[in-house]
Amino acid sequence: MPPPPQAPPAAYPPAAYQTPTYQPAQHPAPGPQAYPPPPPSAYPQYGVPPVGYAAPQQTNVSGLVLTIISGLLVFSCYFTLIGLPSFIIGIIAMTKQNTDWEGSRRLARIGWIVLGSLFALAILAVIAFIVIGVATDTSQY
Repeated sequence: MPPPPQAPPAAYPPAAYQTPTYQPAQHPAPGPQAYPPPPPSAYPQYGVPPVGYAAPQQTNVSGLVLTIISGLLVFSCYFTLIGLPSFIIGIIAMTKQNTDWEGSRRLARIGWIVLGSLFALAILAVIAFIVIGVATDTSQY
């Protein structure tokens, strides 16, 4: 009888076919960690001025309009005295807008009140002049 067949010689040692054992992953302990800051964006964020630029200054539009209208009245022929006080107040309000914003707004409001009051007084004076002229008319038809 022939000898029993023998297994072919192993190319690798039997230990190579064993399932490897794995170590559990080592995670850092939970808790606050310091992350580096994010890199600066190439584009500026909405509403934020770029670095190196100052924030835009507020403009007192009411004071600017008061100054323009009063200036036009000062240089007109009939309303020079009406526009002069509010023109001066408007100029002062415009010069204070960078240092005292609330004071500039207050002065512009006062300038509008002065302009309106003087305009109303001028209209009343014209009406009174006409009424007096009609009442004292001595001409006979």
